[in-house]
Amino acid sequence: MQLNAMPVVLGMEGSANKLGIGVVRDGVVLSNPRVTYVTPPGEGFQPTETARHHQTHIISLVSRALREANIGAEELDAIAYTKGPGMGAPLLVVAVVARTLSQLWNKPLIGVNHCIAHIEMGRLITGAHSPVVLYVSGGNTQVISFTSGRYRIFGETIDIALGNCLDRFARIVNLSNDPSPGYNVEMLARKGSKFFELPYSVKGMDVSFAGLLSYLEQRSCDLLQSGEYTVEDLCFSLQETVFAMVVEITERAMAHCGTKEVLIVGGVGCNGRLQEMMGKMAEERGATLFATDERFCIDNGAMIAHTGCLMYAAGLRTPLQESTMGVRGLFTYLTQQPDNFTQYDLHNTYLVFDAENYIANSYRQWGLAQQYGGEYLSFTVLIRAAINELQKCRITPIFVFDGCHERKGSKRETLLKRNAECMDTLSRFLNHNAFNDVEYTQQSTPNILPKLTNHVFLSVLEEMGIHHVKCEREADIHVAELAIYLNCPVVSNDSDFFIFGTPLASDYRVIPFMFLEQKSKPLPSRCSACTGSAGCYALPCKVFRPSQSVLRRICPPLRPLLPVLVGNDVISSVPFPSAITWRINSSQRNGMSYNGRRIHAVIDWLSGFSDDLSTPVREILSLHHGKQLEYITAQIVTCVLGYVLDLHTVCRQLADFLSLKEGSKSPVCIASSPPKPNKDIIKASTLEAAVSAVTNVLPSQQCGVPSVKTDAKLMCGWPPNFVSKFRQGCISTTTLDGLYVQGGTVMRILMEDLRLSNSIYHVTEQIRQLQYGLVIHLEEKLGCSYKLCASNRGDAVEYRRQGLNMCCFELQVPRLVFPPVQPASPDFFIDFFKHHLRLDLRLVKTDTTESNSLVCILVFWFRHSQIARSRSSGLHDCSVALAVMVCALITSTYFNSAHGNWHAVKSITADLCDRFGALGNNLKEQHSRFQSSRLSIEIIHQLNELQLVHQEFHQLVELMDILCVHADICHGCTGPAILSGRFFSFVPEWVMFSSGRLLHWLALNIEHSRPLDRMHWVSTHWIPWILSGLSKTVYLDARSLSDRINSLISSAERMLQVE
Repeated sequence: MQLNAMPVVLGMEGSANKLGIGVVRDGVVLSNPRVTYVTPPGEGFQPTETARHHQTHIISLVSRALREANIGAEELDAIAYTKGPGMGAPLLVVAVVARTLSQLWNKPLIGVNHCIAHIEMGRLITGAHSPVVLYVSGGNTQVISFTSGRYRIFGETIDIALGNCLDRFARIVNLSNDPSPGYNVEMLARKGSKFFELPYSVKGMDVSFAGLLSYLEQRSCDLLQSGEYTVEDLCFSLQETVFAMVVEITERAMAHCGTKEVLIVGGVGCNGRLQEMMGKMAEERGATLFATDERFCIDNGAMIAHTGCLMYAAGLRTPLQESTMGVRGLFTYLTQQPDNFTQYDLHNTYLVFDAENYIANSYRQWGLAQQYGGEYLSFTVLIRAAINELQKCRITPIFVFDGCHERKGSKRETLLKRNAECMDTLSRFLNHNAFNDVEYTQQSTPNILPKLTNHVFLSVLEEMGIHHVKCEREADIHVAELAIYLNCPVVSNDSDFFIFGTPLASDYRVIPFMFLEQKSKPLPSRCSACTGSAGCYALPCKVFRPSQSVLRRICPPLRPLLPVLVGNDVISSVPFPSAITWRINSSQRNGMSYNGRRIHAVIDWLSGFSDDLSTPVREILSLHHGKQLEYITAQIVTCVLGYVLDLHTVCRQLADFLSLKEGSKSPVCIASSPPKPNKDIIKASTLEAAVSAVTNVLPSQQCGVPSVKTDAKLMCGWPPNFVSKFRQGCISTTTLDGLYVQGGTVMRILMEDLRLSNSIYHVTEQIRQLQYGLVIHLEEKLGCSYKLCASNRGDAVEYRRQGLNMCCFELQVPRLVFPPVQPASPDFFIDFFKHHLRLDLRLVKTDTTESNSLVCILVFWFRHSQIARSRSSGLHDCSVALAVMVCALITSTYFNSAHGNWHAVKSITADLCDRFGALGNNLKEQHSRFQSSRLSIEIIHQLNELQLVHQEFHQLVELMDILCVHADICHGCTGPAILSGRFFSFVPEWVMFSSGRLLHWLALNIEHSRPLDRMHWVSTHWIPWILSGLSKTVYLDARSLSDRINSLISSAERMLQVE
């Protein structure tokens, strides 16, 4: 029997308020049902409510799509879903269901880019071959060329989308949202006849709608009240203006490409007046208009299914990633049941954040590019805006960061697995990218957070005076403890927070990041705390309370057994007792996914034991014997201890460090454990001994009994200035893991060139060896070298990439004595860098300490970068070094002009973000004249190397200062001991590497000139060109800037000659 060569794909779309499920077989639409979330007139749709709507309808819509297509799940070849762009919460609902069905039906998963799906569906329905595409929807407005299977962006909106402009105007004049605000604007516009002139903003091939909308918002009320214009007239005027703008830039792109086809896609594309105007333009040019109706213009599942078919045929797949944070599958299980969460308004309260979780989710939700090495300047703008919104509601945020990993290295296998998955994704991205322009293929972009994201976030917290602290080891449990201590909620997407053994009397609340709104709302009446203020605002969210969730059925001390049975980052799921297996297979739960049935069965089983702790533990352990019993018991003890809270020690230390007071309703009765045996020496040779060992560590309801955890204190004996720097986040825990975690540190994969045999971290190995040496010297001097457990010899151990594998490297650490004399002398500081790093500060002829740092960073990087040395003879013709210097000096000069004025900094930052974005677009367009606009992984690799050198060099200087201060105090010296300030000061990361995208395209354009001409070309062309695109509020002379770069290059080249 011959297999059917035509793939059948189920497509799931839910990026906004439309939820669509489609089934397509090789270009034939078999079914395409859709439902829409409609809000009351004058209101937009919010992410959480839209997600709730999708949750309610998605299962029935999948069944309907299969029924209308007359096929069964077994006939599907793949499941495709919208991976982005779109609204985070609705996208998550669709992704969760897609992943669940992929597992349930054993079908491959394909993540589809929403924008490309619109274009591909338009080409399929209309038969357009190589059109210029106008993509207009509620979230996007772009003019795109499509030819030879490749895309190129010619123009786009520089602020809001056309559809968003129409929708927001509809809200201004209070139009109905049924069936959609844009449709109602179109119907009214047909009745309008009097044209009201509006601002017309076309810039080259880009358009702007925000100013036009603001103008209408200001004038519409008066125009309507005066009777001079009707709502119909304003709808007519708005449509005529905005449609003329997009038709103009489309015509310009058609002339540039010489094409005779134009295709309109996207939700606004079904507007009859837009099609009429575009048709007239096409007719005058002798071209053909291709357009579709509302079935395929508006978001639908068929477009995802069809694009999924194309990707399936091309061999592209999205590997199913297990949940890598917390209890496997629990987050999905709980969030799919709305009753587990209640609406809540945050106001006048502390709010504790799981910092790393918040940073990663924020960067991704805000849609910042990850592939270029970081959009750090834009990230600072969004961080400040988010924190300002919290402060507007009188919310005091507290960000708690992870420290080193647990001493025994229990998470190493999880970290290595994540890296392996990341390498696989990155490898496919680099080798099998099916589209020309990677900026618009988000479904294949690796989910790799830029290296300096945490550092940039920390610098903004420092600047704004926001509470933040780093824990000694992993922070999750201490984040929960601090929230209980302060009687406030905690924000995290990590499902571990649902499990922690909280006090019965506490109002423990967890807010998943996806349920925390970004915009505040005014409260109907002003509270006592806001008397005299401009207003009283709250931040809406949804909270999880264990006592009001499905977990309330489990006795609190037994809840840590849920991750033991289901699995988390520390332990794989243990074998189930037969009663759980029976529950998983019971017919009553056949409608759930397998993961859902597992979790439901475990909860059901544990809830049947009331406060009997030993019986369920005995049933779990009775399946093991001998050495296996000892091993599994030790694993369970380690896992359980990760969920037992202690409100007596660490959380009080953190609160004291942050100068925070205990919450007014802090509980008296504390859920904690009695003193526990050292889990390293548990010898559970019999079943009863094993049961006793586990039940002994389960949280109890004793009052005031602190837990005893045996992990060696990381900061024991450290000098106060070392402790302070560590707590503030100035010391990288990745480096410390290489000394204080058994088996060493796992260096995470970055955007790097996998064709190189050495990891990107190889470039900074020499600096890290010195850092390791300084820390070992300090611990030996303090008599605390017993804490160094990475290797038996006391050296540092690192797991990092070698080829396409993660390999273990044991580094030979130099035994340093630092400083060798007291008091520490400036000469020794200079000699240290000359001897160990071949950086002779005496050769640097610059006028600022920031310039000294920049020269040393560039010189060290160029010496150790394999790519840089292979592509350039020196820094004078190194495109990446030149691009970084130009952008860093320009950005730094702009911020220095603010003289520390907060409002000026805020204004400059926002302005630079916009202008850097436009410059990046222009540079990309210029580059495309020479060759296709492909991302250069060689450039990105070098930019990320420079970020690593900047971070590691800065940390090395911090450690040297710490040791100098400590040594001088020990010897009774009272003079100044901070020597680095005489030689180094570091430009903030978000200034040095403000926009990876801008740096990437600038470096590529610099490379187009001959190596010998690059310095001259930068001075005479690129610097003036960049300055012409920036605000004239700050005077920057191109000649003086060029002279400064020449001076830096001269100093760097002198230092490079030293062997």
